[in-house]
Amino acid sequence: MGVQKNAREVVNFGICVEQFLKKQTSLLFGFHSDYNSDGLKEKNIDNNDISFTFFNLWHGTMGISFTQKNKKITIGLAGAYGSLSNQLQIANFTAPSDDTFLIGKTSYNSNYTYKSIALVIGLVL
Repeated sequence: MGVQKNAREVVNFGICVEQFLKKQTSLLFGFHSDYNSDGLKEKNIDNNDISFTFFNLWHGTMGISFTQKNKKITIGLAGAYGSLSNQLQIANFTAPSDDTFLIGKTSYNSNYTYKSIALVIGLVL
């Protein structure tokens, strides 16, 4: 048994906009892709893949930045989303058999969703 990683080439993109409200205050907006580089077509209990996700993610950020007394403070939110449907189950325990070591026949009925939100605080002295 070993661990495998099969990476393929991908191209990601991103865009960021800074809108100044005042000389020392600005709004920040950003978006970037996080395309999957995993070369495996299926996940299963035998391939021991080390990838965290195997589908594409989309990230968005927004915040406000202001300068005060030679210090720059940024506060914002960052979020991410990704999903994948009709994937092969990793394991099925509904109809176990001795032939498959108590794991039943797998089917393509798994759905994955990734969602995250984070508070971002930055300080430049």
